[in-house]
Amino acid sequence: MSTPVRFALVGSLLLVALPGQTKEAPSAADAELEARITAMARMASASGPQYSPDGQWIAFHTNISGVPQVWLLPAEGGYPRAVSAGPDAASGVRWSPDGRLAYAVSPGGGYNARLLLTTTKGTDTIAMDDDGEANTFVGDFADDGRYHFRSNVRNPATPDAWIWDPKTGKATMAFQIDGFGGIADLQGEHALEWELVTRGNLNAYRRNLQTGERILLTPHEGNAELFGQFGADTSTVYLGNNLGRDNMVFGRIDIGADGKVSAPVTLAEREDAQLEDFLLADDASFALLVWNVAGRNEIERISLPDGKRSPLPAAPAELAYSADIAPDGKHAVLSLAGSTAPADLWQLDLASGEYTRLTWSPHPGVDLATLVKPELRRYKSFDGLELSGWLYLPKDFKAPGPVVLSFHGGPEGQEVPAFRSDYQALLASGIAVFAPNIRGSSGF
Repeated sequence: MSTPVRFALVGSLLLVALPGQTKEAPSAADAELEARITAMARMASASGPQYSPDGQWIAFHTNISGVPQVWLLPAEGGYPRAVSAGPDAASGVRWSPDGRLAYAVSPGGGYNARLLLTTTKGTDTIAMDDDGEANTFVGDFADDGRYHFRSNVRNPATPDAWIWDPKTGKATMAFQIDGFGGIADLQGEHALEWELVTRGNLNAYRRNLQTGERILLTPHEGNAELFGQFGADTSTVYLGNNLGRDNMVFGRIDIGADGKVSAPVTLAEREDAQLEDFLLADDASFALLVWNVAGRNEIERISLPDGKRSPLPAAPAELAYSADIAPDGKHAVLSLAGSTAPADLWQLDLASGEYTRLTWSPHPGVDLATLVKPELRRYKSFDGLELSGWLYLPKDFKAPGPVVLSFHGGPEGQEVPAFRSDYQALLASGIAVFAPNIRGSSGF
């Protein structure tokens, strides 16, 4: 009886020469395929944009030099210039209220990052953390210039919450974390704290950093995913959450002067989509909601606190990886990417709905026009549950023909129409790809 053999695509081809055999030289087709894969792997991208406090500049990351670094771009568009340089990758760039830039540098790409603060010219750089050997995770600035982050300098097994104070130039531990958690937002004496209970189950608290008092904001049964930030003050918290429901929605929690917490109020939900992210304007007068619709992103505006919703025009690419709202609330900058394009920065005029491209990431050796966009295919499972997947067909494909099934990891991951050099290499060789979102995938 023969044994079934299962094959898994891992994105590379292994050529094995058996003893006594002569290894043949690569054919012209093999050499062309290798060159195509190499070129796609070297494509540049731009991501992580954030407006400067005065709205005149956009800081972002690009690997155009070969290693991700911090760059600056005029908000109205123009020639970008580098802020950081070196052999190690930079990540997590954030503007401080005084116009300086904080970012992390990871030696060898590991977690033992150094937090650095520098000027827009990359000069007068100082370290914000005290131990370059610790695992450090980037955070963000409060309006008063304090910077929150996580570090395991106290205990290698557990990152704690830390705050860097611009008045002293020193970082101190804000509170100890015995499990896994951190600070999501910081205003005055209060921190919005998140805590992992078990895998797939989170809680949010408002913590008084002076007294240590915590108020539970999200009592619930079962599992819950959530993310959020304070509103105009710490009496309001806006949350993406699935408390008591299956779908992720946009909601609000209010905290009274007596510490009493309201039940979550749902402000926006969709039966056909999950809330993936939201961006709050500086004055908390509106937010941009990023919806995950079977893997593609759609963006809408919601005014606050009344909850009036306005859809925005479709973006030039399928995915919105990161975004920021300008200080004056008139524009948003987004890192957009898709199946046939690397991530680039686009600016959205929130009044007209017009997108303007700001960066053109180079892709030498790759003709983007020859790349294949997938089609979303829906089908029924054995019990009637609707499932879906992304079907990539080579140009001039004739069925029946060769097809690779590609299953995402996780297992709670999601297959989305992102740029995949391995898929495009297979497609260029005449091989189709079907990437299903199996039962239990995220985003549904």
